[in-house]
Amino acid sequence: MTHTATDVPVTLTIAGSDSCAGAGIQADLKTFQALECYGCTTITCSTAQNPNAVNDIESLSVPHIRAQLSAVSDAFAVSAIKIGMIGSSTIANVLVEELSRFKTDNIVIDPVLSASSGQAFANESLEKIYVRALFPQAVLITPNFNEAQRLFGHMSDERNSTTSLPDKPTRALINTIQNYADHHQIAVLLKGGHACVDHKGGQLTNTIEDLLIRPNKIALSFLHARIETIHTHGTGCVLSSAVTAYLARRFSLEDSVEKAIDYLQTRLRTSNDYLITKTNYRENLPFSH
Repeated sequence: MTHTATDVPVTLTIAGSDSCAGAGIQADLKTFQALECYGCTTITCSTAQNPNAVNDIESLSVPHIRAQLSAVSDAFAVSAIKIGMIGSSTIANVLVEELSRFKTDNIVIDPVLSASSGQAFANESLEKIYVRALFPQAVLITPNFNEAQRLFGHMSDERNSTTSLPDKPTRALINTIQNYADHHQIAVLLKGGHACVDHKGGQLTNTIEDLLIRPNKIALSFLHARIETIHTHGTGCVLSSAVTAYLARRFSLEDSVEKAIDYLQTRLRTSNDYLITKTNYRENLPFSH
């Protein structure tokens, strides 16, 4: 029998494992598969979590993380890489050293600083490594509004506590991110889902704006309706891994972002009553891929 190789793009996710499989490595692999890519993994840490809480986090050893990266790079020509939860500044420094072995410019970084349930995943030391050393190796980073405030707010003298967070990105913050993008020649997808809050009534607005800030170009705005659903666990992971998959399939950055947003919207729309848990959680449930 003759076997014919197929030209399937190989993608790599470097992230944490989610025991309820709604986010992290598991969500990335499901997204890669749905979007016709072959997904490889390097696990940075293991989490014991469910929709209600992150109960435990265990970082993997540096030698084992290096071994995972080496095993993948020895066997596959990786077309695009997604980096999610890193877990520590020590692991971040390993990635700074090791990413060049993959010979790809298609690196997407989703700076996971905390869980939906509030558990912190990053400290100030890790945030500094993101900004100074990891982000400059990427083609795109995908912070939500809260993460952007933590990572870039101090550069514009507008670093706010969560209690004083404005209801949308300020012009000063956007200008700071634009200057950073211009200087490092990377793009930033500033996700708007956490920003559109009506503080008078405490309700989320009906429309979300995601802003693609590109180096030396006018920012692109992607407007879409907010979908009322309790199936929101892993939305950031899925969006960034979808962008990664489309980049691996050789779509432009702009098309990859637009297609990834459409993919996420479609999955959220079709996830009502998708999954019921033993304890009947009514928020932050995984959604259908």
